[in-house]
Amino acid sequence: MSVAWEIPLLDPDQIKKLSSELGVSEILGRVLINRGVDTLDKGKAFLENNIDQVHNPFLFQDMEKACEKIFKTISDQEKICIYGDYDVDGTTATSLLVLFFQGLGVPVEYYIPNRLKEGYSLNKNAIEFLAKQKTKLIITVDNGIMAHEGILFANSLGIDVIVTDHHQVGETLPEAHAIVNPQRQDCPYPFKGICGAGVAFKLMLALRQILRKKNYFQNHKEPNLKQYLDLLAIPTVCDVVPLVGENRFFVKEGLKHLGHTKRVGLKALLQICKIKPPIDTYDLGFRVGPRLNACGRLEEASLGVQLLTSENGETVWRIAKKLDELNQERKMIEEKISKTAISKIAEKFSAQQMTSLVVYEEKAHLGVVGLVASRLVEEFYRPSFVLCKMENGLVKGSGRSIPKVNLVKALKDCEDILLNFGGHEAAAGVTLEEKNVITFKEKFEKAIAKQISPKDLIKTIKVDTELFLNDIQSPLLQELELLKPNGMKNPKPVFVGKKFQISHKRIVGNDHLKLQFTNHDTTVEAIAFRQAKNFNRLEKETDLLFHLEINRFNDKEIPQIVVKEFLF
Repeated sequence: MSVAWEIPLLDPDQIKKLSSELGVSEILGRVLINRGVDTLDKGKAFLENNIDQVHNPFLFQDMEKACEKIFKTISDQEKICIYGDYDVDGTTATSLLVLFFQGLGVPVEYYIPNRLKEGYSLNKNAIEFLAKQKTKLIITVDNGIMAHEGILFANSLGIDVIVTDHHQVGETLPEAHAIVNPQRQDCPYPFKGICGAGVAFKLMLALRQILRKKNYFQNHKEPNLKQYLDLLAIPTVCDVVPLVGENRFFVKEGLKHLGHTKRVGLKALLQICKIKPPIDTYDLGFRVGPRLNACGRLEEASLGVQLLTSENGETVWRIAKKLDELNQERKMIEEKISKTAISKIAEKFSAQQMTSLVVYEEKAHLGVVGLVASRLVEEFYRPSFVLCKMENGLVKGSGRSIPKVNLVKALKDCEDILLNFGGHEAAAGVTLEEKNVITFKEKFEKAIAKQISPKDLIKTIKVDTELFLNDIQSPLLQELELLKPNGMKNPKPVFVGKKFQISHKRIVGNDHLKLQFTNHDTTVEAIAFRQAKNFNRLEKETDLLFHLEINRFNDKEIPQIVVKEFLF
């Protein structure tokens, strides 16, 4: 796969002015402008990142209507069920609402569908089960916006439904009592990049205000919602939503709370992951998140909710170990399917001819097809779908995208042969009949070709600026810490280094390179993950793209280069 890189052309006077006004280096000033933070007011808001970033929850369409319905249901002592999704966003959102209602003294049930047996969102069997349990109100989290049939069926059984979701909306809204979703065209909520758990948290904020007005807290303790930010930080990172504005505030504060969390389940999970403070977004995205996701991919997602809501130390430790085992199993399954899929595509891949990739691995595990699709995007830089066959004979799959390609928009061009589809611009799922797999490949290819040009299929890395080796000192590293937490829309800064002199190199672990770069009196350590294949290509000097991080070891803080790409 070819990789291009570019440094945006900026006005030097603008960089100097902003840097001077904010009291930061010109390197950081350039990085901020590259992220759209190009005025003094924006700079202060970004660097301070305080509670002023958080919007009024009643700006959501239907929020007040949803809260009034919940209050009535509580007052009537009728049964409430939180209906979640099986991924980390859905299970964490479910846990948030379960803990919140328990804190209010309101008993609630929760239901997480089995990915393999029931599929995504509301289904008839689940609703029938909840009706038998005398449920009167279902609150969906991270799902429901496309559950037209399920909601109608629930209504027919006397169950009201409140949808809280963040996925893209179809041409019509389901007939729910209330729909709280920033993607609604008529929703004035100003920040559309919130995750499912974020919407659930906003419901909690709004409901607390309604309960205040109703004098509910005369007889019940009013909750401090800051205590839930440790949970909210996890899906806000793992669901890959923009880490700007209120999302960035939630994660920054949540990481602080995670460092001294009192939740026995979270403490057990952090211990299993061998995570110690200071906790960062990498820990959540690559260590905590995959383990919480593993139970929904391979077994029962309700394990994740049990872990996050239980106060029994023995129970949570058993679950945490189980999640770790499931994650190891998930890795092996994913690696096996990925190798097969990549091998098949590599045999016939032509960058000039293929705009998209659709792989049908009949016996693949549904729980990992989305991860395999991500691997295909990483390897070939094409919007990719991986499909597998279910026990009922239908075909299901997950897709991942590249910038400038909206997967849901592309799937709308294929909807005449799809039984079901939905998701985000960057990730989506489909269900179809096996006889339509080839037709889907053809239609999806045409749909993607409509959205992009050939240049969009060349991975282009935006570089913030060039750095020399003697620039890489502790003051710069400390200043870059102000940008955290990093994530989508606020990525880690990328730098280019030219003719860096290699003084030492060796292979560490199974597939990584450990390097030293030296220039006169300056020596900087470097790590290049999964780059052992380039050991023999690296001679005396190299050009590279890289991140910077502080390597904390034995109470020392040492600047370290993390190689993103070698530029041969």
